[in-house]
Amino acid sequence: MTYPTTYPGARQRLIPINHSDGGMTVPTRGLIPHVQMGTAPLFGWFSNPAAGVSSHLWLSTAGDFDQYVEFDNKAWAQAAGNSQWISVECAGTDADNYTAIQVQRLGELFAWGMRVFGWRAQITDRTDGYGLGTHRMGGAAWGGHSCPGDIRANRRGDILAAALGRPATPSPPEDDVPLTDAEINTIADRAAAKMLAALWAQMGDVKPAVRQGDVGDVLAQTYNKAGDLQSTIARIEAYLSGPFSAWTASQETALREIRTLFAGGAVADPAAAVALLERLDSVLAAFAAPRTYTVIPTGDPHA
Repeated sequence: MTYPTTYPGARQRLIPINHSDGGMTVPTRGLIPHVQMGTAPLFGWFSNPAAGVSSHLWLSTAGDFDQYVEFDNKAWAQAAGNSQWISVECAGTDADNYTAIQVQRLGELFAWGMRVFGWRAQITDRTDGYGLGTHRMGGAAWGGHSCPGDIRANRRGDILAAALGRPATPSPPEDDVPLTDAEINTIADRAAAKMLAALWAQMGDVKPAVRQGDVGDVLAQTYNKAGDLQSTIARIEAYLSGPFSAWTASQETALREIRTLFAGGAVADPAAAVALLERLDSVLAAFAAPRTYTVIPTGDPHA
C-alpha cells in the first residue's frame, strides 16, 4: 500500500539536512506533538547543521502548518522513536496551553492520519503503543525529555475529541437569572410554611389547616383540635421554652452564616444578593425581637 508523504494542510518547506532519507516504519504508530519552547517558524534552525534536530511538521499558535520533512523520511525529533512516529513541533512553551486553534488543527491532522495511516483513535504513554503519544514517554531512549509538559500532555483527550468531531469540553452552564421580588417572596413564604409544618410534626400534633395568619390563629386552631385549652397551652409553653427555643437559636445561627456568605459574594448577581440580604435581615430582626407568649384563661373559647 502506498502512503502519502506530505500533509495537504501544510505549507511545504522541506529542509535539506538534519533528517534521514527513508527508514520510516510503515505504517507509523501515531503522532507525537512536541512543544517548541518558542513561537518563530523553525525552518531556519532546522536547516542549520549545528541544530541536529528536526520534525516532520511545525504548527504555529495561529494554526498554520509547515512541513519540513516528508513522512517517508525520519525527522530527528525523538531519538529512538524517530522511525515509528510522525512528529509535529507546536509553537509555545510547556508553561502555557495550546491555543484553541492549535487543538483544532492537531485534531484535524490526527483525523487525517487515522484515515490514511490507520492511526488508532486512542491516547498512549507507551513507546510500543499506538495513537497520540508524548516525547517524554520514551524516557532516556528518546532523549530523556519532559516535553511537552503536563499542561499539553493533558490536552490529548481534547485533541482526540476534535479528531472524532466531539466537543472538547462540556458546554458551560447558562448564566444565572436574577430573582424577581415576587420569586423571592414566594421562596420565603414556602420556607416559612415548611418551618411551621416541621414545628407541628416535632410536637407530635396534627398539622392545623392554616394558610396564613399569626401565632394567635395557630393557637386557636390547636385548641379546637385538642379540646383542652389549658393542657394544650401548657404543652406549647413547654415546647416553646425548651426544644423550640433551642431550635430557633440554631436557625438564627444558620441564617447569620448564610448572610455572611451572601455578603461575601457567594451570590454572583448583585441585585439578587441585595434582595436576599434584605430578606435575611428582616428575618434576623424578627429573631432578635423580644418574644412574649400570652396564656389564654381557662374557659370556653367559643363563649
